[in-house]
Amino acid sequence: RFFLNSWADIACRVGYAYEPTPAPDQRGVTNFVDTDKHLITGGFAFGFLEHPDELERPIQLDVAGQYFHYPQRTYTKSDPTDLIGDYRADGAVWSISATARFLFPW
Repeated sequence: RFFLNSWADIACRVGYAYEPTPAPDQRGVTNFVDTDKHLITGGFAFGFLEHPDELERPIQLDVAGQYFHYPQRTYTKSDPTDLIGDYRADGAVWSISATARFLFPW
């Protein structure tokens, strides 16, 4: 958290998470499609410690983003006559959010 001056501050947030897939290789009749997951997040909060006369309370603005990465995983079936057959799975998801909060005094 950084105090810009006596009336405003900014907080920066970053993060990373990794979750290995619990699903085993799908060689038989099952088809649980799942890959490892990587999550990268970041954001910041800009807060007004003293509020202008137009506002009754201090306000805080938050902006955040997330990126989920699902690396490619190949599934090879042991039975060549399987109805689904061999397949691959991968993906990516982007997310962004913004909030505004009025802070109540304690």
